[in-house]
Amino acid sequence: MAIYRSCNTPAEREKFAKQYATRWSELSRLPYFDLCAMVVVNPMHNLFLGLVKTHFYHIWVQLKILRKTQELQRFHALLKNLSLPSKLGRLPKLIGEPAGGSLTADEWLILATVVGPLVMPELWINCTPDPDGSRLAARREQIAAILANKKSRNKLRQSGRRNGRQRRKRGTAGHTQTPIPSSVEQPQATALLRRSSRQVKLTEKAREMVLEPDDDGAIEVNDTEVWNSDDELSDESEDGLDTGPTTSGVHPRDLANFHKLCLALKHLLSQDLTPDDTVKGDALLREYCLELIELYGPGVIRPNHHYSTHTGPSALNYGPLREFWTFIFKRMNKILKSYKTGNHGGGEIEATFMREFHRTAELYGLLRQGLQNPPFERMRDACAQMVRTTSDNRGTLQQLAQDLDDVHADDDIDLQLSPRAVNDVIPYDTYWALLASLRLLNPTQAYHSVITVPDSGATSIPVPNMVMFFDYAIVKGQRYLAAHRSKTSCDSLVLIRIANSGETWVGEVQDIFRYQAPGIPATVNAYIKWFHRLPASLFRNSPWSTFIEPFGLDFWVADRFQQENEPGPANSIVSLNDFVTPVARHRTTWNGVVSWITLPLHS
Repeated sequence: MAIYRSCNTPAEREKFAKQYATRWSELSRLPYFDLCAMVVVNPMHNLFLGLVKTHFYHIWVQLKILRKTQELQRFHALLKNLSLPSKLGRLPKLIGEPAGGSLTADEWLILATVVGPLVMPELWINCTPDPDGSRLAARREQIAAILANKKSRNKLRQSGRRNGRQRRKRGTAGHTQTPIPSSVEQPQATALLRRSSRQVKLTEKAREMVLEPDDDGAIEVNDTEVWNSDDELSDESEDGLDTGPTTSGVHPRDLANFHKLCLALKHLLSQDLTPDDTVKGDALLREYCLELIELYGPGVIRPNHHYSTHTGPSALNYGPLREFWTFIFKRMNKILKSYKTGNHGGGEIEATFMREFHRTAELYGLLRQGLQNPPFERMRDACAQMVRTTSDNRGTLQQLAQDLDDVHADDDIDLQLSPRAVNDVIPYDTYWALLASLRLLNPTQAYHSVITVPDSGATSIPVPNMVMFFDYAIVKGQRYLAAHRSKTSCDSLVLIRIANSGETWVGEVQDIFRYQAPGIPATVNAYIKWFHRLPASLFRNSPWSTFIEPFGLDFWVADRFQQENEPGPANSIVSLNDFVTPVARHRTTWNGVVSWITLPLHS
């Protein structure tokens, strides 16, 4: 800072700032102030909207490492069959294309920590080896040439805009009168006349400020150029469709590099963050950034990559990233932007925001009370209908009543059953599983079904076939739906700890019920259909091999559940307290075996 203060002219200060990316701050007068340690980089913007977005979109998509009609199209098809809990939402079907829109920070987070380990490796199944590194070197040269070409184009555009501004300025200074347009030229001339040429007068403070973009120096390709480019990136077919490069741009080392980014985020986002997690995450981020230069060249590096090296120290100084990221502020901004302000200004807009916020909060409170504790069933149906009818009004009633209620209201609940329940006959498979469970847990006590006549003098206990069914259960802050009472099984997949053995197994929750009968204590259980496990050795040499242990991937036979006398859990009736976490599921084929891959969502 002493060097900066010694600069006597604005030009010298600008040169210093450009060379060292540092400017003077009044906080620098404090003797204990450490600029690098005491300025916290928001992890939401830097890691998810920065690193993850840059890797997938700006590198893989815009530089066509993933070709539009090959790898990217395959990725879109895989996303359609991916089973994610509704709490996580779904990624856009056309992610990476202009039609897919921009992803939020939540979606980039899901891409890196859930979709990446599950789905991304499949794009590398047929990746061509590169033992001598020749393909990698050629790709780096191609990327460098493309980025240089884009940079020169950007300079030409900026020069053209600058010359246009100067011409307009000279025209305004000379008071050139605009001729009256003819009837043919009227639309074009009217558009030109509507553009104001008045020079904006800056205040003294504004003249001293120099605003620089976060990605100053980085090369970014416009969306229109990604899909309709005339440079060496694009190979257009005869019908004019942009098919992309004819040869695959993926390299075997790309997946390992992306794995380091995913694993670093997993460590840094741990629910119970430890210093060891912070050190490991920081080391992986640094390795990841260095490998980016080896794989794609220095042209893809952005300031976000440097900022990420401060993530580990910030976590050690200020605690888990969840404590100081800005997700809640981002959500509130989305809600506030949806309010109609009536073009209020001059201090009135703040009052309008507060009135709208309090009005929505009151409606949210009424809806929440009607959904969770309805005085009668019609009240609950009416509140649910209000939520459905406002589903197109994201950010107001729907945003608060649906997202905040369903997502965040469950966080502090240890065990809770749905308010809606039905007393009904147990389905055939659930009933016999319940009878077998009672006999397994109490081998010294005899039980018999309702269609069995017990022996005379026997102390066998009859097992009635009527139970109380529930739509869902909230266990340790996670909501699980009964598959028999849900349209989809995405919220019914759960990782369960097997009693006595401590082993974990994945299954699908078929029913959630409370059972009580004479001689049988009241219990709340779930009927589970267990997956049929595949040996992990089958995937040892697959692209998923490096993700198996860090992310807890498991492999199962697709479309098949465990049968009697097969290896696995012996009891299909489990206590809700044995639920560990929901899981995400991906379907794939490896070595001719159609498989399910599951990933536990511990965080």
